[in-house]
Formats: sequence, structure tokens, C-alpha cells
Amino acid sequence: MKPIRLSPKRLLNILPLLLAALVISCEVQDFGEILETAGDEIRWYSVIQHAGVSLPLEIPADGSFTEPRNANMITIVAVLPEPVDPASISAANIDFIGRDNADAVRDPAFSVSMDATHTQVRVTVFGLTDIARYRIRLKNNSGVELGQRVFARLMGDVLSGDNWVDTTDYDKVDAFIDDPDDFDPTDVIHVRADIDCDFLHLTSDLMTIQSGSPAGYPRNLTATVPDFP
Repeated sequence: MKPIRLSPKRLLNILPLLLAALVISCEVQDFGEILETAGDEIRWYSVIQHAGVSLPLEIPADGSFTEPRNANMITIVAVLPEPVDPASISAANIDFIGRDNADAVRDPAFSVSMDATHTQVRVTVFGLTDIARYRIRLKNNSGVELGQRVFARLMGDVLSGDNWVDTTDYDKVDAFIDDPDDFDPTDVIHVRADIDCDFLHLTSDLMTIQSGSPAGYPRNLTATVPDFP
């Protein structure tokens, strides 16, 4: 039998199929089998739609992150180092709890899904309480923790980390309004300053800072970091 020889053109036609087969072979891994030591490799983001464009803000491990944007839907994304079988991911892999300034426990309802590459666990929350701290944890199917993050929701906190919404945040947004440069979705402060998520810096962002609910303006975050039951 003569060996099969593939022309360069024929090889280019087959290459996408070979790559697809390789991806599928990775995706059949059960959640946790390839991630038991991946905690330090998982990256976390808070993602919100700005005029139909998904813009992420990275959540660092130091607990300093505050989500300043005024959005009804927030998606917390855990980016995995390798793809996994999406059928093995469920809400049971997520623990999520909050605590507000009045020391009341906030237990947000959420849904869990994966992106098309099967490398992003997406935890979508509607109506996340403002002026509160949250802890979120990702577990494998054996209950082993793969990683977690502490973050806060503090609408209008453009300059993350000081736990205040005050004149420093107002002045930052005001400066962007007066600046003729366009909105830059790759600039973290530009994204944080688009508080009403319309892909623009306008007086409506300033109004959101001043009118924030329920504490008014200025306001600060005093909530303690919650623990899981």
C-alpha cells in the first residue's frame, strides 16, 4: 500500500479538524481533575456590560477591590488555566456570601455557566447589594477549594481601596468629563469612572456618585469580611 501524502493545501484543510480534536480531548477532563493545584493560576474578574460591551476589572487577592459601577447584573469570572468539561460545573462548585454595613448577611442568588472556550467559570448575580463586602469561593467536585476572592460593592468608588465615595471620586470623574480624550476601555480608571456604564463620561456619572443609595454622599464602607458558614 502506498503511503498517503498530503499536499500543503490538503493539510491546511485538515488542520482545523485536528486542532478541534485536541480541544475536545482537553474538555473531557472533569472539573477538579486538572485543577487541584491550580489555585494560584486562577484569575478573577468583575465583568459588566458598558453599552453592550463586556468590560472586566481584575479582582486581586489582597481583598482591596471594590466594584464601583451601577449595574443590575454583575458577572464574577474565574479564568482557569485549562479547559474543563462544562457539564461538570454547577452552582454546587460556588460558595458566595456577603455582609453589609449593618452587619446583616447578604446571600445573593446567582447562576453559573461557562464560556465557549470552557476556561471561564461565570457567576452571574442580579441586584448585588451595594455597600457590602463579599467572599466567593470556587471548589472542585470533591469539595476541595481551588481559589477564592474577597471584594466589595461600593457604587461610585472610582479610586478603589480607600472604602470611601467622596470628593476625590467626584473630582476624578469631573476631570474626565472636561478632558476631550475619548473613553478608553483598556484604562482601568476610565472603566471605573464610567459609573452608569454607558461607555461615556458624563454628568450622569457625577449624579450617580452624589445620589448613591441608601447612604447618600459622601458614604463609606465599614462592612467586615464575611466567612462561610
